[in-house]
Amino acid sequence: MLGRGIRWVGAALALGVASVASAQESPVEKVEESTAAGSFGETGQLVISQELQFNLTYNTAGTDNFTIVLAPGADYFLRENLSVGAGVSFGQIFQEGEDATSVGLNVRLGYNLPYDKNLSLWPKLTVGFLYNKETTFLFGPDGTFFQLGAFAPIVLHPASHFFVGLGPNLDILLGDSEGLSFGVRSVVGGYF
Repeated sequence: MLGRGIRWVGAALALGVASVASAQESPVEKVEESTAAGSFGETGQLVISQELQFNLTYNTAGTDNFTIVLAPGADYFLRENLSVGAGVSFGQIFQEGEDATSVGLNVRLGYNLPYDKNLSLWPKLTVGFLYNKETTFLFGPDGTFFQLGAFAPIVLHPASHFFVGLGPNLDILLGDSEGLSFGVRSVVGGYF
């Protein structure tokens, strides 16, 4: 009689534990839900980012150069995955003769193409203005350019509301001299 009672108690405990376990969500499901709730590219998200760019440039004046650019910016998702933004850029141009410093402003339009919850492609088109100043002489030659650009980073989302990315960029410069600039740009940022 005691053996049969112990079996019933054991069976009741096993059923109780099984029913509680089936009613709880697994940790994987909770992570997927929390990631989905704040996934990159949702309508109304504000993105703050910092881009670092390395370019090799050829222009019609016949001078090639190497450029390093820092470009902080902000983007806003108007609709799911569709962003508009603006940024500034600060660059150093290394070239034959006198090196130059550049400062620019741009506006941009982007579209996020999610691959999965941790990876996406976020191509952006930019339109802006650049001002270059040779740095060796205070009154050296200046250059003003209209800039058309494209940047297509592959973006990794390793944690909620944080991302890093890397991709090719292309800039067309029109103005005091024309130029074509191709390089690699990285981006790091957060969104809320």
